[in-house]
Order: sequence, then C-alpha cells, then structure tokens
Amino acid sequence: MMGRNVATYKFALAASLIELSSTGSDFIPLEDLAVPFSKNLCEHLKYSDKQITSPRSQFLESCRKANQGEVSSEELIETTARLGFVNVINAFHVVNEGDTPVRFFNDDRKTRGGITLTDDFFYLAEGGQFSNLPQEVEARWNLVDTAWGLDMARNLLDIEYDL
Repeated sequence: MMGRNVATYKFALAASLIELSSTGSDFIPLEDLAVPFSKNLCEHLKYSDKQITSPRSQFLESCRKANQGEVSSEELIETTARLGFVNVINAFHVVNEGDTPVRFFNDDRKTRGGITLTDDFFYLAEGGQFSNLPQEVEARWNLVDTAWGLDMARNLLDIEYDL
C-alpha cells in the first residue's frame, strides 16, 4: 500500500500469484495469469467501481462488461492478457519509487510471453505465513477501495506496520 497507487492492479496480481502458487510451475503465461487477474478485478468492481484513479480504462471497461454479461470469458481473458498487465508487472516490485530488494517474479513477456516466478516466491509460498496472504491482500485492497470510494485525501490515511 505504500507508494503512489493509481490502480488496484497490484492487489489483483498478488491475489492471482497466490492462487497460481499451487501449480508448482515457475513459468506463468499471460493467458493463464489473465484468468485469476480478471476474475479478481471483476469481483472487486461489483462492490467498488473505482479501481483506478484515471477517468477511464479500456481494460476495466471490459471487466465491467463481463460482469454485465456483455463480454465472454474468452474475450475478457484476451483483453486482460493484452491490456491488463501493461503497467502492473513493471510496477509490482516498486515501492516508494524504488525497487524492492526481493523479486517474486521476472518479467519474461517479451521473450516467453509471461512471467517466471523466482526462488524467493517459492520460499515465501513454503513459509508459515503464506496461508494468511490472501486475507492480507484482500484487507489492503478493501482499504484502498474504501478510501478511493470516499474520496479520502491520501494524507488522512496512515498505515502502520511491523517488519
């Protein structure tokens, strides 16, 4: 939650990686990643329409149309693979304008059409707290949804945490 969040896509990506962790594969094609990513965003759009700070998003519009039954799941997955990951994959490991020291995946979109999970991701998945991550991601995502929905000023929201 730290940094200059302009979309909730990091939460959707985190939730998707957690969901896909049980596959055991270290490579995730964008089409496979698009399934849980779009599902997670569609679910959040049902109760919080503001998932991005910009006025419009072609990708989110496709998610909204999927929720209304106007876009098939195949079309949504194709749109997600094409548009949904444009910025989030590069931004995922950036916090407060700097790269995090640990990377959970490498961007292999140009060479292999997806992402490759790192050893650090698998160490995390094997850890005792991994089972708590889905609830943690959801709680933080809900906090951002609520703050944006209420048009709260950034400086009014103070998050404290222990390392």
